[in-house]
Amino acid sequence: MGWDGGLDKVMGVADLAHTASKGDRRILLLPAAQALRVRRIGFDIDVVGVRSVHEAADFLNGLTDRA
Repeated sequence: MGWDGGLDKVMGVADLAHTASKGDRRILLLPAAQALRVRRIGFDIDVVGVRSVHEAADFLNGLTDRA
């Protein structure tokens, strides 16, 4: 994460997505710049691209509002 709250690239996103898909995880939050690449791999998970910690928090808050 940068000082401005923006998300930096994550190393090993393909491995991370593979591990998430093999477990009980169904949603993976990733930096927006990498989300499309992971979606194209085709793991059985929902990949959500976010640009900042604020966007990630908004997304997660939206999930709790639906529950």
